[in-house]
Amino acid sequence: MPQAAAVPKASAGSNKKWIIALVLIAVIVGGAIFALTRTTSGSAYVTGHHWERSIEILSLQPVPGKSSCESVPLGAYGIQERYEQVGSRQVPDGEQCRTVQINQGDGTFREEERCQTTYRSEPVYGYVCYYVLNTWLPSRSVNAQGDKASAPRWPDTNITSSAACLLPGCEREGGRSEKYVLEFKGDGDRTFECPVDFSLWQSTNVEKAFTIEIGSILKDFRCNTLKPVS
Repeated sequence: MPQAAAVPKASAGSNKKWIIALVLIAVIVGGAIFALTRTTSGSAYVTGHHWERSIEILSLQPVPGKSSCESVPLGAYGIQERYEQVGSRQVPDGEQCRTVQINQGDGTFREEERCQTTYRSEPVYGYVCYYVLNTWLPSRSVNAQGDKASAPRWPDTNITSSAACLLPGCEREGGRSEKYVLEFKGDGDRTFECPVDFSLWQSTNVEKAFTIEIGSILKDFRCNTLKPVS
């Protein structure tokens, strides 16, 4: 039986170059991460306050959809049944073979044929139902905002639909969000803002001093490091 030639081994010098390259990449990436996360201590004081509150408004809208006819959702209307392709399946379609070399452990190799089943794609057909379903979707939002002089309040939604309205165009309230922001002047007379929880916002007066970490490279104020000065 003919013997295949031994596979040449990679040189030690080539491996060493790869190791050096990987070490250099790791050093560069690590240095960049360290530089971007490194901070210095700074100071700032409060110059103002503002708040924002928002209510999302949902409206009932006709939305087209489709599904298997066994799983049409309750409330769907305008249903049309169609016979069409709903997927595909893989079916065996022969074999693909190749010759591989097997290391026998003594510096020689033997050849072996290995085969793998090949497949072709065939369409799968079934019944699909198309329909329209009235669905609650975001349509707009209403907002209110102010400063420390005006107590935070939720905006008036002016919704006229009753809670039981189930016709397209009906409206109802969705999610609510609120944000309380302290305005600052920091080192170098630079201004910035930080969202904070309501209790801190409410209890903090103008000119209140804080310490804060500042990015060494980007010189950005890190709001998550705010600490009031006693």
